[in-house]
Formats: sequence, C-alpha cells, structure tokens
Amino acid sequence: HVEVKIIANRRNLKSDLWLTKDDIEFVKQDTVRLLQSLQAGDKTVADYAAMNTRDTSVFMGLENHFSPKTTQQIICRRFEIGRAVFSEQRRQCDAGIYDPEKLASVAEVYSDYSRRRARIIGLLHCDERRSKSCIASM
Repeated sequence: HVEVKIIANRRNLKSDLWLTKDDIEFVKQDTVRLLQSLQAGDKTVADYAAMNTRDTSVFMGLENHFSPKTTQQIICRRFEIGRAVFSEQRRQCDAGIYDPEKLASVAEVYSDYSRRRARIIGLLHCDERRSKSCIASM
C-alpha cells in the first residue's frame, strides 16, 4: 500500500530534505580525515567499527580506499561501464535506432560486479538488523 501526499509549500521543508553546501563539505572533510587516519595506521577498521556498532553501514565501502590498487580497480570498472554504454549509444545513433532496453542490458552486464557486491552488503545488513531485533526481543 502506497500513500501519496501533496505538500503545498516544500520550501519550508527543504532544510529537512537536503543537505546544505556546508553539510556536504563537512561530510567530505570528515571522510577524508577518516581515510587519512586509516591509511596512516592510526585506526583500524575494527576500531572504527567499535565506534559505530549500531550501524555498520557507516563504514561500508572504506575497504575500497585501503590501497591505491583497489581504488584504481573501482575507477576502471566505472570507466568500462561508461565506455560500454556510450559505445552502444553511438552504435544506435549511427544505425538510426533508439533501443533503451539494449542500453540497459549493456549497463547491466558491465555493472554485474557492483550489483553482486551491493546484494551481498544488503543481505549482510538485513541479517544484522534481523539478528539485533531478535536479540532485543529476547
């Protein structure tokens, strides 16, 4: 069941819905400080996890920044997705066709790694939340 509500004046709610430029800058700087601390060996992921035991999604993805090699692999995968989609788009344009389903299938093939990883992370968090609620109800 989905309920839709129309809100007449959203401007009053903007601060509740979006981050300000200052908020975004703070989040970026905080992330940079954390990554620098991890890379310098000042903190381990276990230390950071201990500080955020209620929500492990806070530090999900940090493992991607532990080595330049991992970061480079992510950049390469993103580049390949874009290259494949733009190549398909060019092929369609040259052939005078427009097939969004084909574009979607190309993106799907090249983003398979990310999709599988996101599913695993989702399942981990689902199990984690479920087990926490089970423990709390005992």
